[in-house]
Amino acid sequence: MEARGNESSAQIRGELVALLRSHSEEVEQALVARYLSSDMGRDLDTDSVSGLRLAATEVVRVLLARLEEGDLWSTDLPPGIAAPIQYMAREGMSLDRVLRGLTIVATTIGEFVAEHMGELAQPEEAMRYMANLRSLNDDRLMAAFAAEYEQELERLDSAPSRRLWQRIDSLLDGGLGDFADLDYRLEGFHVGLIAMGVKAELACRRLAETLGCDLLLLPRTEETIWAWLGARRQISFAELERAAAGGETPLAIAAGESRFGLEGWRTTHREARECVTVAMLQRTRVTRYSDVALLATALSSEVMGRSLLDRYLRPLDQQRDGGGLRGTLRTYLELNCNAASAAAALKVDRHTVQRRLRRIEESVGESVSTRRAEFGVALRLEDMTVMLDSLAEGESIDHVVPIQLPARTPLAHPEQHGR
Repeated sequence: MEARGNESSAQIRGELVALLRSHSEEVEQALVARYLSSDMGRDLDTDSVSGLRLAATEVVRVLLARLEEGDLWSTDLPPGIAAPIQYMAREGMSLDRVLRGLTIVATTIGEFVAEHMGELAQPEEAMRYMANLRSLNDDRLMAAFAAEYEQELERLDSAPSRRLWQRIDSLLDGGLGDFADLDYRLEGFHVGLIAMGVKAELACRRLAETLGCDLLLLPRTEETIWAWLGARRQISFAELERAAAGGETPLAIAAGESRFGLEGWRTTHREARECVTVAMLQRTRVTRYSDVALLATALSSEVMGRSLLDRYLRPLDQQRDGGGLRGTLRTYLELNCNAASAAAALKVDRHTVQRRLRRIEESVGESVSTRRAEFGVALRLEDMTVMLDSLAEGESIDHVVPIQLPARTPLAHPEQHGR
């Protein structure tokens, strides 16, 4: 009897794994949507939403692995699950919020399976089996989540920078104060930085020394530093780029604009945070917010991102040589819309480039010269979402500096691009 029960459980597990795997992207989107629609999702910033998408991917991956293992799940939390818990602890979110997130996952998965019962050979048995899984594992997983959260809090409380974090968080949230005892003046100009890499702190110190600036440092993780450069004069981006040039250590710096006073100190930091994901994926050492503002917004907003891709690139997939048209468009834009230069780079004649551009414009229904910015952002967005999908699946990407919660948006997939 027990053998037949084990055999039945294994069969149902196999059905559930097949169901969830075949709809993995849909399940991820459902998890994100449920969280964002809850009271916990209302005030999430760009970093948090990006991290949430990656966490949803990891949740589905781990869920499939646990289902394949058996009924009683391991409470060892893989890095992709532990990282969001640690992040929430660092950001001052409550343990209740962490555990409610686990409840959202269980509820969403249960509802998804119920909606797809028609795809299961034993739907009623599958629902009973899932209820049994929850009774076996819910309390154990909640205890594991709580333990991870408390360990991160203990680490934070013992860190010498804890008091500094609290002071800076208060100022960023609109509080009043000064940094007189920290040798950093709020009167003057500021450039907010988020530096990522194994020697991020050293890089920030060298920047400040080279530029003759005050420096305020706030370590966030082992490889991510929040920093501000302060000076009595405006700091140009060209100066910042020159000072950061060189070096073989992988490093990515997201930079806000040079701004004045306390409100400027807050704003330049927000700008740096908005372009973190772009900075992580670009090949340049320093990424300026104003240069990538539209791309950063599109990368963090699924609605805006999908709109750009669907409007300006998806029509090319219907063309016989959509990949070639994309390549011509990319080269043309990179060479400042000069058809002769694009022809030389592509090793074709200028008339071929012009014919391809006309086909692109006829397919999309827009002039490339008129919608130059939109076409350019759509191409870069597509490239970055493919890279983020690869990162989420555990692939290594050359020249990408990893951070603890890289963003992922399910906007573009290689199999849809005709490439």
